[in-house]
Amino acid sequence: MGKVTRNSSGKAAMLKAIDECSKYVAKVGFFPSAKYPDGTPIAYVAAIQENGFPSRSLPARPFFRPTADAKKSTWKDQIGRGMATVMKGKRTVRDVLEIVSAGASGDIRATIAAIDGPALSPITLMARKYRQAGGKVTGKTIGEFAKQLKGNPNIDLSGVSTKPLNDTGALLAHLTNVVESK
Repeated sequence: MGKVTRNSSGKAAMLKAIDECSKYVAKVGFFPSAKYPDGTPIAYVAAIQENGFPSRSLPARPFFRPTADAKKSTWKDQIGRGMATVMKGKRTVRDVLEIVSAGASGDIRATIAAIDGPALSPITLMARKYRQAGGKVTGKTIGEFAKQLKGNPNIDLSGVSTKPLNDTGALLAHLTNVVESK
């Protein structure tokens, strides 16, 4: 009868990987340093786009939640496969979290780029056109745009992007990922 031996190095590698996991957190999003030229935090604008702002007639255009719902199992699988490489000594937990969080950031960017509704309001389009011409949009100018639209609902809004979440490109440019020690 053959002798059965236990290889404890596999168990040790698994316990080491689990311990290392508890030392890090992966984050995807818009960090405090990301701001528009006027100082408005990009995370603030992203939260409004994600959830809407009904009292200001801004509809939700979610991109985090739908991406997480659609990709959660993919991300879990990637972490699982990555942890197998950690236990073989080919990668660190930090490497795996970097790879998966970078992929998640890319997935969220793809969702942002694909959003095409709800349609932008004529006031938003007027603000974009005004900004393109070098004007500064304020609460007062928004009120003026609303008055102009009441007087002439057929204002020329050509030459301005009608794509939501694509005014300045800041959401796409500043969405990032980081792996930090806890």
